[in-house]
Amino acid sequence: MKWHGRYGTTLDLAAILIVAVGIVGLICVTFLIPVASFGASCLTVDIPPQVVVGVMDGDTFAVFNLFPPGYVKIRVQGVNAPERNTLGFKEARQFTADWLAQRPFTIETCGKHTFERIEGVVSRDGKTLAAALIQAGMAKEE
Repeated sequence: MKWHGRYGTTLDLAAILIVAVGIVGLICVTFLIPVASFGASCLTVDIPPQVVVGVMDGDTFAVFNLFPPGYVKIRVQGVNAPERNTLGFKEARQFTADWLAQRPFTIETCGKHTFERIEGVVSRDGKTLAAALIQAGMAKEE
């Protein structure tokens, strides 16, 4: 069974269900558990590339979520990529989109919010997206 996403993507129902469980965990960590009281409460979620529903810029992307508004924005921790209408924006956004689309990746978050986004370390095979962006000259270290 297929689902057509907000950004024109098509998702398999199995991938949606797998990610939904992880997203529910993210929501619990970020909204239901007071992070100040449980500083060590972190969550690691494996994400298949099929549930990435949009890349806003080089350091922010969205993954499908069953709860309104239908996605969760993820901010890549440790990096600052060019913003919209600045030099290098399109290249950094495309680099991130390509990196995320290659194969499954992991998001590790402790629930820190930044501008309606959940900040987390995005990695695959021991290498982070932040490091890849910096090495490619697409972003600066925070």
